[in-house]
Amino acid sequence: MNRLALIDMPFSTVNMPSSGLSVLKPYLNRNGFDTKCFHYQVEFANIIGKTYLSLGYTHPIDIFIPRWCFSRMAFPDSDVDRLNYEMYQHMARFNFSILEMCKIRQQAEEFTRKISHREWDKFDIVGFTVNSINTHAALAAGRLIKQNYPETLIVYGGNSLRDTEGKEYCKHLPWVDYVVIGQGERAMVELLQKLNSNKNVARDNYSLSKNNTQVAVIEEKKTISLPIITKTDTIPGIICRNENGDIEYTPQSKLSFYDVLPDFSEYLNSFENSRPDIKEYISKNMYVPVSMSHGCFYGNKKSCQFCSDPSLSLSQYAKASLKQAVAIMKSASECHPNPKTLELTSSILPNEYVPELFDEWSKIDNNSKLSIMHVPWFTKDHFSSLHKSGVKEIYLGIEQVQPDLVKLMKKSHTVAQSLNCLKWGKHYGIYIAWMLLIRVPKEREEWYYEVAATMRKIKHFFPPRHIQNIEIMPDTPYWNSYVFDELRPCHKYSYIYPSYLDLNNIAWKFDYNDDYYKFTKANSLCHDAPPHHKLAFDAFEEWTNGTDYKLEFIEHNEVFDNRNGEKTWSLTDAEMDILFLTEEPVHKNRIKDKECEINSLLDKDLLFFDGSHYISLVCD
Repeated sequence: MNRLALIDMPFSTVNMPSSGLSVLKPYLNRNGFDTKCFHYQVEFANIIGKTYLSLGYTHPIDIFIPRWCFSRMAFPDSDVDRLNYEMYQHMARFNFSILEMCKIRQQAEEFTRKISHREWDKFDIVGFTVNSINTHAALAAGRLIKQNYPETLIVYGGNSLRDTEGKEYCKHLPWVDYVVIGQGERAMVELLQKLNSNKNVARDNYSLSKNNTQVAVIEEKKTISLPIITKTDTIPGIICRNENGDIEYTPQSKLSFYDVLPDFSEYLNSFENSRPDIKEYISKNMYVPVSMSHGCFYGNKKSCQFCSDPSLSLSQYAKASLKQAVAIMKSASECHPNPKTLELTSSILPNEYVPELFDEWSKIDNNSKLSIMHVPWFTKDHFSSLHKSGVKEIYLGIEQVQPDLVKLMKKSHTVAQSLNCLKWGKHYGIYIAWMLLIRVPKEREEWYYEVAATMRKIKHFFPPRHIQNIEIMPDTPYWNSYVFDELRPCHKYSYIYPSYLDLNNIAWKFDYNDDYYKFTKANSLCHDAPPHHKLAFDAFEEWTNGTDYKLEFIEHNEVFDNRNGEKTWSLTDAEMDILFLTEEPVHKNRIKDKECEINSLLDKDLLFFDGSHYISLVCD
């Protein structure tokens, strides 16, 4: 059990390699296990062309359509083959014709058959990394590889897999030997060591105790000899069937950050011989993922109410040392002559790392931009360091601009801190990627008048990328804290999964009723929103369709403002002092004796107050 193949299937992104596989492969190699990666999303993109880019993971428009393409191959004896009128309508909503999608489905099935006949007998284990839209492709390929090479063990893992989903697959899908939940490095090494030490046990491949003929995907049953995990030696993070056919699982108890540099070599080689349009797209839009932490720094204390990351990651946080972080960034930047972006993915950096880490980055001779993910705790000095280092883009956890909604979501920051990041990002030319979440459980309609008003006050900052409903997902505090009327898996799951699988254990998206409308309605678009949410959509449309908004100092004691009509504000010295004092958030008690000037600046929308802190909105 020393030879492993790790596979990334369509419709994973073609212009960014898997962050997990890039670290798992060198870690396994270092521990004596010969590992090779296969990036089949690139190969399939070469078959269907640029249509892949509309379905792929870089900008996934929908999780159901890409899965539907592989669902019939994953579950050939189920009812997922039926052509459903509502699924037709769902495809049409995203401008896909039925004929086009049926052709892509046929190409997906031919592709899966083709790769399943490759020389997998050279490997002891074939592992698949699973994300939100490649699940069915991975299940389909695993089923066929197991059919063609029954002695090869099939393993699934990935950040989007929940333990209930893994148990459901391991229980009902006979080709699934093991599922990894959480970090794969230590779990896979322990699994391989255990398999190498266990004696082989004869068992009927594809035999199940469940009396459901839909599960039997292979007519001929073969008795083969495979190593098996016994009930007494389960491995943390591994779901498997024991010697009695029962499901065994022990959760991982600790997150770790492993001292290993990412390896992207096989991904880079995978597109060198691509068709010209795909190769050009990848070359010009390559994102190289750089992970410097695991879990969530804030979730280690108290997670956001809506966060749907796996529960292990929410409750823990592990980070690289500063020395490791510098080495990882340098290694990633050198993996390709000119990647467009190094993306610090799934990483929330400690604030104290920022000056030194990005000073080191500025010394690296490359033309790629750096994109990082963080919570909105950065200050002006942090943004100055990022600017000097050439950082061009930051993904910040800003999801609302109304204080009561932010508190209701239990975010780790205040609205004033969020606006501070938006302001200094704009000042230093660092794009801030954020979104506006609506439909917060227990929200009040009147709060959205304030949401819309604030959006119009900050039109000179970077707008949110989009407005999105909060979705109630498993493993979130909302899931455990509220009782929702008729909570049920989103009905579209029934179009891509067979009836013998319990969708309550698999689904990420759920339908439910509330006081305003049925969630099953496609209400993420402006015209479907209830009146109070429409206020936010209207302000967003005005913001994104407008001119180059400015709010800036021009002359002594004068501020130019064209957010809502062009005007110039003439301010007193005392008002200017307040604006300079509040260039970053200031607690209300520090300036409580300046009530007259504060009220004047608030009336002009030059100053913002979130209930505890004031911040100047002027972006010089």
